[in-house]
Amino acid sequence: MYLRAKLAISRRLTKENKNALKRALWASGVGFLFRRIAKNQDAFARVFRRAPRSIMIYPTNLCNALCSFCAYPTNKDPKTTMPNEIAFKAIDDVIAMGGSEVVDFTTNLGDPLVDPKLADKLAYAKSKGMATRFFTNGILLDRNGLIEKVMPNLDGLHISLPGLDRKNYLEVFRVDKAEKVSRGLLKLAEYKTKTGHPKNVFIEIRASRPLDVVMQDEGMRKLKPYFDSGVFSLGFVRTSIENWSGTITKSEMMGDMKLIERPPSPKGIPCALLFVNPGVLPDGHMRACSCWYLTTNYDKLTLPKITEKSVSDILFGDEHRKIMLDWMDGDLPEPCGKCSNYEPVFFSMKEIVRMAAADI
Repeated sequence: MYLRAKLAISRRLTKENKNALKRALWASGVGFLFRRIAKNQDAFARVFRRAPRSIMIYPTNLCNALCSFCAYPTNKDPKTTMPNEIAFKAIDDVIAMGGSEVVDFTTNLGDPLVDPKLADKLAYAKSKGMATRFFTNGILLDRNGLIEKVMPNLDGLHISLPGLDRKNYLEVFRVDKAEKVSRGLLKLAEYKTKTGHPKNVFIEIRASRPLDVVMQDEGMRKLKPYFDSGVFSLGFVRTSIENWSGTITKSEMMGDMKLIERPPSPKGIPCALLFVNPGVLPDGHMRACSCWYLTTNYDKLTLPKITEKSVSDILFGDEHRKIMLDWMDGDLPEPCGKCSNYEPVFFSMKEIVRMAAADI
């Protein structure tokens, strides 16, 4: 009964109301307690150091599209792919911490399929008992042999596209690849049909047009039998666009697209994603949050390399702890100030009790 009542209340609360409750809890003394714990290296590690439920591993920071809603064209980092050894080390370290349910090979820039050794990384993660997934634009799906290498060790594939009208694809993704993507999707459908491959493939629409218009594209009509049979599933249809910490502006919006606009991230209460959204960059540096960046992934959110320290020593270590302490003092990482994903951290009663006990 209690759980049902709790879920019913949760459904009635808007995100704004939930955040207001979080801020009230923080102001009631939880924030003071957290600051005391964050200042104590040993206490902070005892309370918060744990294996993440999922971790993002960036196999590359190179992309073959220039999407109008993505900050990739502004990124100035040298383009590279991740050596297998770094991915394997990240997976092993997370397992040593107690395991992770999911390895997500999506990056906050770049397309995973660009990595020629992606299949090796997927196979290693699966051999360790982890679920695997990633988002891709699907441009390389028609490459000979790629589907056969990647799919056997993949649990969830999310393919992002604005539809398959050539002109619209060029406008939104800014590369002339609609026909190539269509060929790759048909090859993937045939592979799934032939092999009975049971894993989920979601078509994620990033549209400047209404969905009913998108589904009338010639390429989408060719996919309809595969939607009807369950070979493909329709994922989220998004016309609301993240602001990429202020990099994306209204001028990039077209058609039905609308920019998500939220107030600047407040000082004082760290973002909840700092606790649950770690990533590993292609060169092995960890990143405290895998959301957005401003021109570079090497900023205040960047943590030490996993080739120099274990993931356990890095997550909620000194550098990670300092990000949260600085946030409470008003010194936010630059990408966080205008991030449209911000929400205040919320501590469960169990975590509050653990903080109180560690503070004694």
